[in-house]
Amino acid sequence: MAQQTAITRFVQVYYRGQNMVQTSLDFYNALNKTSGIVPVDKFNQNNFYPEVCRGGIVTVVAAFDAYFTFRFSECVVPLLKKEGPSDGLVKLLSDAGMDLHAALGLLHMARPYRRIRSLVESHFSEYTTQKFTVIDELYLALGLKNFTDNVQKKSKRKTLKSSVQHLIRRRHAIVHSGDIDRHGKARMIDPYQILKKMDDAKKFVDNAELIVNSRMKKK
Repeated sequence: MAQQTAITRFVQVYYRGQNMVQTSLDFYNALNKTSGIVPVDKFNQNNFYPEVCRGGIVTVVAAFDAYFTFRFSECVVPLLKKEGPSDGLVKLLSDAGMDLHAALGLLHMARPYRRIRSLVESHFSEYTTQKFTVIDELYLALGLKNFTDNVQKKSKRKTLKSSVQHLIRRRHAIVHSGDIDRHGKARMIDPYQILKKMDDAKKFVDNAELIVNSRMKKK
């Protein structure tokens, strides 16, 4: 079986989350014997539908986060082989545990690049990329300056980053406070707006993938 790539993993998990939101709408229509557009106020009257929708938000943001760390890990070894260690990659490898002792140990390994890839993947297993500043700092090590701004420009959507950021903030509200307001009540959720912002998250990743692919093809 071929090894799963960052983009294929993202797509797989992304659609799981998106389907949860769509399913919450389908459930509403099925249980209420209705069809078409679901009224948002009625959608929120039953806790079941919004909770399924919230689960979808958490899943899509997880897919978004994992894509950027995993995609970065995919690039490290090919760039080391092709261009050698840049200052950014040297610092990153040092943070991942590649000190002088570990570097000298690579000289005696049959597959040193596999060891490097394992170190990088292990380092990023607890790393989060849910802030654009963090993504920019990470991808600068690959020689990609102003990465997230350039992804937005490529998408030709001036509000793409703010839309994705809204989805990420909603995820944080769900995970850290149960998505409740100052009065302790569950916040209203508009599944149609959430689906649009999920689509924006996918658009962002799709354009990021194009930019990274172009970078990796440079000689």
